[in-house]
Amino acid sequence: MKTEVKSKSHGNHALPVLTFRAEFKPLLSTANISLDFPSLVIAEHPSITVEPHSVSIQTEACLIKFPISQLTLKPSTCRGLRWNSQTELQLTLQAEWNSNEVKGGDASRNALCQFTPFNHELLISKIKASQSRCFCAGCGAQLLKSTCEFKRILPLPTESWSDFADIWFCHNHSDRKDHNHSCSSHSGESTLPDQIKKVKENGLSPRLEDCLVSSLYLLISAKQVKSCAVICNADRLVCKRCGNFLGFIKLGNADGGDQTLHSYFHDPLNGIYKIYFHAISFQDVKTDVSISTTPALPNVKSAAVDSTKEQSIEDFISNLLKDQSHAFTSFRFIINSTLQGDGKNAVLILLWLLDQELAVFSSSATMSVCKPRSLSPSSDQVKCTTPDVAPCKFMKILYKAKFVTLNEYQSESVLTPDVFKAWQKDNTVHGISLPHSLCKQLISLLISSTKNLTLSQRSLNGFLVGYLRTN
Repeated sequence: MKTEVKSKSHGNHALPVLTFRAEFKPLLSTANISLDFPSLVIAEHPSITVEPHSVSIQTEACLIKFPISQLTLKPSTCRGLRWNSQTELQLTLQAEWNSNEVKGGDASRNALCQFTPFNHELLISKIKASQSRCFCAGCGAQLLKSTCEFKRILPLPTESWSDFADIWFCHNHSDRKDHNHSCSSHSGESTLPDQIKKVKENGLSPRLEDCLVSSLYLLISAKQVKSCAVICNADRLVCKRCGNFLGFIKLGNADGGDQTLHSYFHDPLNGIYKIYFHAISFQDVKTDVSISTTPALPNVKSAAVDSTKEQSIEDFISNLLKDQSHAFTSFRFIINSTLQGDGKNAVLILLWLLDQELAVFSSSATMSVCKPRSLSPSSDQVKCTTPDVAPCKFMKILYKAKFVTLNEYQSESVLTPDVFKAWQKDNTVHGISLPHSLCKQLISLLISSTKNLTLSQRSLNGFLVGYLRTN
């Protein structure tokens, strides 16, 4: 397929850099291609040629060929050919993924594979094999005591388990022998045993040698953590060496007694730590990891950090969204920040998963502008360029974010925009609570990905368009 671009703009302010982007959707077997031209190049009427494994742009002065060896494009299926914002050309083609084109060890990295849902058993078995070898993902400092050994490592139910606890108990569990059903509420609240009511209100708490594991975090007794490795800043748990946010201090009853914030400050080791997985890493006892005991220097990465850090923040969030989407059959999420009264502004994020598995090909090249119009395309003076185009896996997301004060967050008037109100009332929208710092990092990642798009691709139906890299 070959087409010629007519002049759409005669401005000379844009830099002569051509940007190429292609998004391959495996489920639809389609590739959306966009080319962002410099204004100077458009004035030269470049021609575009789409071949099964490449897209070429040619002017009188240069030829740029973007190779896509992993895809087989079908030029005859071209549709949706259109201009956007005068410098961007978009088109859609049918395409097929060529897994046999990927060589050697790159196959597992570049090939599109099916997502594997979160596996509690796999994570629990890893913690059992690691035990005390738990490290900070920021600097590699060991967090748990060498004497730490969990006798019980148990999975936690989903975050919304307490909402359904009333349904699980259909009989009156009180000590009375007469069961007066007329006194029981329809929700089943009065039929709940007192112990279940207490757990529902305060949450599940581990014993001294227990480790409770969820898809987001683990709950352990503070007595299992090195006091010299962490700093307790109010209700926040921070790595002492690098300042990495680890989690929260959960005021529970680790030793069987109720606890208050005042009693915790008198005995900080009697608390419960809620540590998020994105901030830590476990290593098997067979793996030899050298951990430095000296403070980490700024801008210097130690070998321990690289060996213990298994996934980035971006990987953690993308895997979390995939897991929650599979578990709750939902593609829309309301993410809010867990503040626990630290006085900061709360964060509300609406996320809509458009595509969970995208192969994105992106590259750019500098184009030469032909000053004398006498050169022909076959001339030896034509500059030929073949940029590297490597695919990366992304998930495509529509998002909206809102920052509110703590007082607004606790009131019902916080969700002033109609879309926030509608999503909050929709039962198909799943809610996720994340640490405040993690919410800010998520927004930063999404905004950075949006800035890499052309202006016409940055928004859709009132939402911003963002991307998260997946592993």
